[in-house]
Amino acid sequence: MSKPSWDVLTGQLSEAKRPRQRRAACRQLARTGDPAVIPFLRNAYLQDDDESVREAAREALALFRARQEGRGTRRFPPGRRFLRLVTGVLALLLLASLALNGLALLGKDDGETSGQSSGSIFDEPPSPREEVIAQVEARLYDARQLAADLRSEIAISDATGELACGFAYSVPEPVGLAAIDEVTYPDLRIAAMNVDAALPTLQKALLLLNIACQNPATKTKRILESAVELDRVDNQIQEAGEQLQRAIFSPAPTVGPTVTPLPTATATPSLTPTPSTPTATVPPSATVPASITPTPTVSHTPTISPTPTRTPTITPSPTATLPFPDLDYRAILVALRERYAVMGDLKNSYGIGMIDQWEQALTPQGQASTSYCALTRWPAAFALMPEQQALLDSPTAADPQLADAIRLQQEGLALALEARALYEATCWDYNLASSAEQGLALANDALTRLTQSQNLYDLIRARPPG
Repeated sequence: MSKPSWDVLTGQLSEAKRPRQRRAACRQLARTGDPAVIPFLRNAYLQDDDESVREAAREALALFRARQEGRGTRRFPPGRRFLRLVTGVLALLLLASLALNGLALLGKDDGETSGQSSGSIFDEPPSPREEVIAQVEARLYDARQLAADLRSEIAISDATGELACGFAYSVPEPVGLAAIDEVTYPDLRIAAMNVDAALPTLQKALLLLNIACQNPATKTKRILESAVELDRVDNQIQEAGEQLQRAIFSPAPTVGPTVTPLPTATATPSLTPTPSTPTATVPPSATVPASITPTPTVSHTPTISPTPTRTPTITPSPTATLPFPDLDYRAILVALRERYAVMGDLKNSYGIGMIDQWEQALTPQGQASTSYCALTRWPAAFALMPEQQALLDSPTAADPQLADAIRLQQEGLALALEARALYEATCWDYNLASSAEQGLALANDALTRLTQSQNLYDLIRARPPG
């Protein structure tokens, strides 16, 4: 794909209003195979407001990393919306099946159970719903914690080149709900099944790390394979967490003797007070003309007339009286947009930027880990070519928006580099708190200037053609 083509895609990635369009841009940029698009994908991964777009950007970056490391690439997995749709259909089918089985068990008599007592699983009452939720939550927490620990081991290996072998991790036991609880709370059973489904994948990821320790010749390969398995674990844990939240906030009806009738009778008393209120409103109907008589309310209309004064405040755009210089705006804007990816390393929605980590270090918990100490290489500050600068400074042309956008970005990048030097010098020693005051001042100032530059960039992009 030619550069102008992916230039359009990078614009779509940052400016398209629909997440579907931005996701498509991520996938098409990954297919270009051009490493020059990586900063734009990183920017989307760290800054996009939509989770599905960030996931698509992460997958695209994973493809580039696989190519760089000589590993085979894979096709994009089915979209999360599709997976959720399939999961939802399966969940409904499972709920229906469990309900039918539960009712069938209730209806069995002594002769149908081969001498056993009828409905044997109901011999004991089900556990309270709160206890079952706590049981699932505990296993979900254990699985999530193990996944985070293994990722931390991989991050340390990536940063130092050495895998800290000898770690003692164990995969948590399955949730193991009682049979009566599985039938009584079918929605919690599905959440428990989702948690249990992540455990074999966690076991595989842990096994691959152990193999990497035992066989240094295949260490890199096994670590990468373990990271892939942890990506799958993250998706499984997320699905389990979402299902558990649905079960907590909108529980499904219970199955079996614990079903409680809905209090439909309470709706009837609410109807009786309502006739009394209209009777009170009918007599004051004579007062309605009085409410109409205050015609002075029309006097408020002059207060509406000043509102058109707002429109003149919007019209003064900073377009210069001189014509714009004859510059290749497309190339300049692409270069500026590439460097806004630095903003994601300063602060991002994942809470792993420099500002986020410094703020965490100042809390009572302090710095949690060194997993986010290693930052990617940043592009050099953008500057116009001498002939371009001459056109911008020409007495016969002017573009203050472009000049300010470039200047603010250069200043922001310079401050960000100073902040980065402090961050990297103290992060690996678990000493971020010592540099937090100075580092936060630099990083926040850098982020402010870069944001101002990006706002000007957006205004330039929004200019009408011609």
